[in-house]
Amino acid sequence: MSIKNKLKSIIRQSGYKIVNLNPRNDMWKLLSDLLTLKQVSVVCDIGANKGQFLTKFKNHIDSKIDGYVCFEPIEQSYKELKSLIRSQKKYFKIEAHNIALGHYSGTAEINITPNLVSSSLMKPSDEFYEYMTTENTELDIVNIPIYRMDDYIEKDKSDILKNKSANCFLKLDVQGFELNVLDGFGDFIES
Repeated sequence: MSIKNKLKSIIRQSGYKIVNLNPRNDMWKLLSDLLTLKQVSVVCDIGANKGQFLTKFKNHIDSKIDGYVCFEPIEQSYKELKSLIRSQKKYFKIEAHNIALGHYSGTAEINITPNLVSSSLMKPSDEFYEYMTTENTELDIVNIPIYRMDDYIEKDKSDILKNKSANCFLKLDVQGFELNVLDGFGDFIES
């Protein structure tokens, strides 16, 4: 028995299975192909958190893009994102904005959870509140700036998004606030 087959046997006995990756089932390969097909030149990462999607994007996407724009309203996550971006700028132009996007421009209250990734502009349900809090922890409520995307672009707050004719890929992870964010794009998104 070859070493390869012995390893496979040991791994199977442990409850795991080794399979060859089929490119048709690889999400990152499919996304890379889609970005190339649609000639996407800009990625908009809304709810970027600490840059987890950015890291995976850089590691798995072959498609050439001109710019990557991150939006993250939580200060602590934004600081970690900025630190990550300093190490990623050699791959493509990256911007980070410490704001929320939504259906109006002004200020908003964000419910910040202890794990940060579950934080939301949406009011938490009673069940979620109980799950996320203990005797020693509470949800923080913080006022943050919020913009409609079309207002933000009109004020030239993003160098990358100035080219309104660029094909843009949107990644939204805003804990239930997605429709509000999309509403704020106005004419920026074609129907």
